[in-house]
Amino acid sequence: MKQIRIFLFLFGITFALAYFFFGKPRIEPLENGNIQKAVMIDSLTNVIDSLKHELYVTQTIVDRYEIAIAIYKDENPKAMEKLEYILYTQTE
Repeated sequence: MKQIRIFLFLFGITFALAYFFFGKPRIEPLENGNIQKAVMIDSLTNVIDSLKHELYVTQTIVDRYEIAIAIYKDENPKAMEKLEYILYTQTE
C-alpha cells in the first residue's frame, strides 16, 4: 500500500511540474495596448481553425474514395486497369 501512495505522489508531482512548464497557456502582453494586433491574431486563429476543419472534411472524402476504389479493384480488376491508365496518362 505504501508503494502505491509513493507512486501516486510522484505521479502527481511529475504531472504538476509538466503542467507548470509545458501546459500553461502562454499569454503575450500587447505592446502599448495594441488592440488591432490582438484582433488580427484572433482572426488568424479563426482562419487556421477553419482551414483545419476543411482539411479534415476533405481528407475524409478522399479516404472514402480510396476505400471505394480498393473495393472496386477487387470486384473488377480489368476496369480498374483502364481507370488507372486514364488517371495516369490522360489527366494532369
